Amino acid sequence: MYERLKTRYAHAFAETESIAREHRLTLQLPDGSECTLDRRELNEAEIAVLSQLFDENVPSDVIDVGDQSMYNWLKNSQEPPASINAYFPLRFVYIHIPAGKNDMNGAEEALPEIFPGTVSLFWLSAQDGVLIQTIDEEFDETPSLASVVDTLASDLYTKSAICAGSPVSSMREMYDRFQLEIHLYETIKPWFNKKAAFSEQEMTLFYLIKFIPEHSLQTSMGWIRDVKNDPSLTDSVRTYLQSNLNISSAAKQQFMHRNTMQYRVDKFIEKTGIDIKQFPNAAVVYILLSVLDLQKHDHD
Repeated sequence: MYERLKTRYAHAFAETESIAREHRLTLQLPDGSECTLDRRELNEAEIAVLSQLFDENVPSDVIDVGDQSMYNWLKNSQEPPASINAYFPLRFVYIHIPAGKNDMNGAEEALPEIFPGTVSLFWLSAQDGVLIQTIDEEFDETPSLASVVDTLASDLYTKSAICAGSPVSSMREMYDRFQLEIHLYETIKPWFNKKAAFSEQEMTLFYLIKFIPEHSLQTSMGWIRDVKNDPSLTDSVRTYLQSNLNISSAAKQQFMHRNTMQYRVDKFIEKTGIDIKQFPNAAVVYILLSVLDLQKHDHD
């Protein structure tokens, strides 16, 4: 991708430090790398197209970072804000808004409504924000992350991505957890165009998948080759695995009779030879189905 851009826009490519900050167009590429172009060498249409195809990275010192004290602590290792002690336990929620800073004001109004108990919101870039949500007696996990993405889309008129972190209960744990989760978040960002909602466990899972060699993935996918083109079966099995191998719970989520769900689980076992009623096998199949989701998105 980098080489194709460099060939197409060779006249605009330059070393970052050789361009004044206000003239830089810094793009985040799908593989996680960046490239910088000189805005003065591009027309408005080219800038608009490039900004739509790739995320534009804006340095934090030229955007309003929101909660400055929280940003300074978690990003710059300065003194932590004393007020945060009143809000434990809490969690981080990471938000990616492709349209960038044009939607920041709208996001700052919408996000606290979508995530009740928001105690802080700061921005890492023009596209990436971090919300801190307290987990108190009013905390509600009922809305799925996918439904949150849909709500944001209706409020901001753009499709965003949401990653929800794990609960933390102390300031020391909070700082360390942010460093871990933000690393996971930055690594899986290239997949946001394929999957827009990640739980804390999924962030880790997709982080690990990213580093599995492609030939190893393709070899492993052979285990489910006889079912991968049967979406009704794989969707049911995925729900079963996400329901902690509980047939009744999975059937309820899929709005089907318990016997139908049992039939599909048994059919999957028969076709693949993998007994997903056993946890180790279930864990492997869940990973393979996650890879299958990514591959489907690639072909859509």
